[in-house]
Amino acid sequence: MSADNEFDQRLEDLRRKAEARLVDSDLEATLAAGGQMQRLLHDLHVHQIELELQNEELRAAQRELQHSRDRYLELYHNAPVGYVVTDSVGLILQANQTFGHLLDQDLAGVLRKPLAGMIHADDQAVFLSRFRAFYNNPRNKRLEVRMIRRDRSVVHTQLAGRRIDPPGDSVPGDDLPERLLITISDITGQKLAERAIIRAKTQWEQTFDAVPDLIAIINEKSEIVRVNRALARRLGVTPQACVGRKCYDLLHKRRERPAGCPHQRLLADGRPGKTEAFNRKLGGHFITTVAPFNTDEEGTRWCIHISHDITDRKRAERELLKSRNLESIGTLAGGMAHDFNNILTALVGNIEMLKLHLVNNEKALPFLDGAMEAAFKVKDLANRLLTFAEGGAPYTQPIAIDRLLEETAQLSLSGSNVGYELELAERLTPLIVDEVQIKSALQNIIQNAREAMPGGGRLLLKARNVTLAPESVPLMAPGNYVRIEICDQGCGIRADHLDKIFDPYFTTKQMGSQKGMGLGLAISHSIIRKHHGHIAVGSTEGQGSRVTIHLPVNGCHRPGSFGRDAVLSGPGTAKHAANSGSSR
Repeated sequence: MSADNEFDQRLEDLRRKAEARLVDSDLEATLAAGGQMQRLLHDLHVHQIELELQNEELRAAQRELQHSRDRYLELYHNAPVGYVVTDSVGLILQANQTFGHLLDQDLAGVLRKPLAGMIHADDQAVFLSRFRAFYNNPRNKRLEVRMIRRDRSVVHTQLAGRRIDPPGDSVPGDDLPERLLITISDITGQKLAERAIIRAKTQWEQTFDAVPDLIAIINEKSEIVRVNRALARRLGVTPQACVGRKCYDLLHKRRERPAGCPHQRLLADGRPGKTEAFNRKLGGHFITTVAPFNTDEEGTRWCIHISHDITDRKRAERELLKSRNLESIGTLAGGMAHDFNNILTALVGNIEMLKLHLVNNEKALPFLDGAMEAAFKVKDLANRLLTFAEGGAPYTQPIAIDRLLEETAQLSLSGSNVGYELELAERLTPLIVDEVQIKSALQNIIQNAREAMPGGGRLLLKARNVTLAPESVPLMAPGNYVRIEICDQGCGIRADHLDKIFDPYFTTKQMGSQKGMGLGLAISHSIIRKHHGHIAVGSTEGQGSRVTIHLPVNGCHRPGSFGRDAVLSGPGTAKHAANSGSSR
């Protein structure tokens, strides 16, 4: 329906209402009795009533308009966001109460003021540089700035805008610029939440990378999603280089999943699991725990793979077991040695008596001398067994370990085709030890090294002061020690023999008077242990062996000047001493 038709229809409605009201009045009855004049009066009354009805509708419309305006202002001033109307240069022409509350300002204090003046000084340059583009085309643009409250506190805000026409009372053709209606939202809570999320993410990442255990997050395709720095460092790669690789390739260097894969078991039954095994790729024993790892993505089944290195614990357990076994064997050997000595005492006495009675029997005496020589060899063996079993209470006194090393090397290698070099630190701390026992232990080790190089070679003897950190050497307390290393160029020791080399009578050589009885290293181990020290052997078959001894330093003795700038080596060369250091 057109506007003219609506207007005509409205007039018709007003006339019907006026006539209906006139019919209801007493005046209508009076006019009905008159003639044409009365008819005119009737029309005038109808028009008068129409005017009254129009006035009533106008007043009702004004009341509705005022009510609507009041509701608009209430919504406008109590909106959850601030509204600001500015001109083209950013001068505030209009603002709602929410904007005033946002900045803790009265509206009178913000009107006719530049919006830029209410923005944090550090953000003003950005705001001013972008405002013109924002004014010209605000569509789909957002601007985040910090604004300053009256108490100088900071409010994080987001600005969005749209162009609006000039006020309706402006004269057409005045060429007034369009206004910019800016919506200002308080995003302080959002910013604090974002910072909390970033802080939590950073803390999680730092914790993840700080954990010394080896951690990998693996998806349902057995692909690495993330590893911590400890695992990447153990593998010798960056964490980023691990992402996307198959876990069995990265961790086990295999082309397919190993049997009993804990990750596959978790995917199958959904239950966490724990395994203990030696990992050749990582070079150690590990307890590995696998547990579900929740993600926000639907349909994903990830797991977290945590491997705790128990290599040192296993080594300590082996050392403890070895020590207990040696103690048990030592108890048996000690008892046997005492029994041997008791029997030998009677045997030697009887041989001596026979020699006295057969002094003129030249045929019998050589046999008796041979028996006596064999008896003394057995006695020497018994004494060695006693040394292994009990070690004897060490008769301790301060000694210069560099002097003892050089004297022992010269004595043990004299007449052989094996040379030696000494690499000694300056100012080696003197040791409070039994010189005879320590010299015997070193002789046994050097003798083994010499026999490992039948074709000749060089033996390197090193000594320096070290400070052991807790658990850096199995079963050893932290503190100050002298570390002695004896390195040969022999054939090395098989891996399956390394755990047995300190066992009594274990030997890889032929048994006999020229090759030894397999007691040398067992006795050395016993002597070092009696001095509260530690001895260990490292070897790679075909590449020689290294014996490492740690002997504790008596804290009341200061380091002495027992080192030297250069020391003479065995047949042939000299080697400069190395500086002392620490082992962490």
